[in-house]
Amino acid sequence: MTDTIINLETVNPIEFFGVNNGKLDVLKKKFPLLKILSRGTQLKLSGAPEQIEAAREKISLIVTYLERNGHMSQNYFEQGPGRR
Repeated sequence: MTDTIINLETVNPIEFFGVNNGKLDVLKKKFPLLKILSRGTQLKLSGAPEQIEAAREKISLIVTYLERNGHMSQNYFEQGPGRR
């Protein structure tokens, strides 16, 4: 099992995690084999390296989108940026 920490300091935590962690819950459902914990502006991912890398790629897309636009709707978050 591998651990990695992702810093989310460049985006608004409420926009990333969602109201009542709604978006974080979606992320956890998309990666059920990972343990995903949030602490302030950090995410800790624990699991298999290939699962962590897939999650990092998706999180990177989300962060880039939020840096550019400042907001991401719950619906778009669930669909996943980069899928269009």
